[in-house]
Amino acid sequence: AAVGTVTEADVALAQASDPKWRTPLGRVLIAMATDDVDGFIAILTEHPELLQPDREGVTDGSLVRSAWAGETFEHRESCARMLDWIVSQLGDPTRALGPLLCQPFLHVKTERIQRLLDLGADAAWVAPNGLCVLDHALLRYWNPTAVDLIARRIAPRKAFWVAAGLGDVPTMLSFLDARGRPTDAARRDRPEFNAVGPYMSPSTPGASDLDIVWEAWVIAALNRRFGALDALLQYGYPIDYAPWGSNMLHLAVGNRMADLVEYLVSRGADIDLKGWQPT
Repeated sequence: AAVGTVTEADVALAQASDPKWRTPLGRVLIAMATDDVDGFIAILTEHPELLQPDREGVTDGSLVRSAWAGETFEHRESCARMLDWIVSQLGDPTRALGPLLCQPFLHVKTERIQRLLDLGADAAWVAPNGLCVLDHALLRYWNPTAVDLIARRIAPRKAFWVAAGLGDVPTMLSFLDARGRPTDAARRDRPEFNAVGPYMSPSTPGASDLDIVWEAWVIAALNRRFGALDALLQYGYPIDYAPWGSNMLHLAVGNRMADLVEYLVSRGADIDLKGWQPT
């Protein structure tokens, strides 16, 4: 390396001088940081206890998540090989991989979800907070193709917002009466916005009819289910409704959803409306 350049090997040597990095786990993490696949496998073969479930019942504690992060966000082929090897050593990889299906991806690439499913992730996994993978996917993926990978592997439950998020227009409309007002059934299962990440509003009890429909509108919009959005507009949904202080057009522009921006403008969204964080 050039003079003054700090390499991963330099970092590993510095870490090795600290006793905590000379433990089996520390050595594994150094091997991961320096793309030493053979060393990684050798240490874990010598210390298989590092692949045992932690106290929460999640296999490996951190190694699966670390390898997944290196593969997904740093595009490191070594981490992909490490992840493949770890999974091959687990009798049941679903507990380790299930949480990864529920991470806050936002604009997740379809191939990343397919990769987890190919490794053995269970689309029917339920997180400790009681929400299933599909709940997280509808709120977090912002990619309908990736959501559909999950939905095709399970039997989605009947709920107003779930049907809207999947673009299942007939089921969605079954939760509205003849005047477009949500039925009692639409209120019994609502999206838990704050349970899956820092959204701006919880699902409050006693919500108005408009707010119940707005929840379905948001989920349909985030998942680009334009047929569902059209159906709600036909029942009189106000396209510029903004209970979060910004309407859906603001959110679409701010989050680089060009197709959703084009759709909303084509349906009459007010491009001059100012939100609490105007864009």
